[in-house]
Amino acid sequence: FETVDDGDELFAKFLNTNQNPGEKPSKYLQRLQIALNKVVKRGGMVASDSDRQLLKQFCRGCWDNSIITSLQLEQRKNKPLSFPDLLLMLRVEEDKHATKSNRMKQHFGTFKSEVQTNSLKVDEAAQCNQWPNDETNPYSY
Repeated sequence: FETVDDGDELFAKFLNTNQNPGEKPSKYLQRLQIALNKVVKRGGMVASDSDRQLLKQFCRGCWDNSIITSLQLEQRKNKPLSFPDLLLMLRVEEDKHATKSNRMKQHFGTFKSEVQTNSLKVDEAAQCNQWPNDETNPYSY
C-alpha cells in the first residue's frame, strides 16, 4: 500500500527539498514545480501563492549562489517571476556559465600545453651547459 500524503505533509516535504549534487539549477526548479503542483492539488497551499513559494524555496535549496546572485533572485521574492519565466532565465544563465567554462578550459588547455613545451628540467639544463667543475654549477650542493 502507498501512503497518501495530505497537502500539509506535501508542503512540509516541499520546504525540505534541496538541490541534489550535480543537479542543474533548472532541473532542481522543475523538480520543485512538480512537488508544488502536488501541494496545490491536495490543498496544502493556494495556487495564487505558488510562484512566491517556488522562488523562496528555490533560493533556500539551490546550492549555486552565483546564479541566485547574478539573476538577483533574492530581490524578486516580493514580486516573483512565473515558473516559465524563471525557468527560461535559469537556462539562459546556465548556458552562459557553460560557454564561459568551456572557453576557460580551452584557454587553460592551450596555455598549459604552451608552458609544457617550453619547460626545461634542472637536470636537463645542467647537461646542456656542461659546467667545467662542480663549483660553477649553481645547482650542485
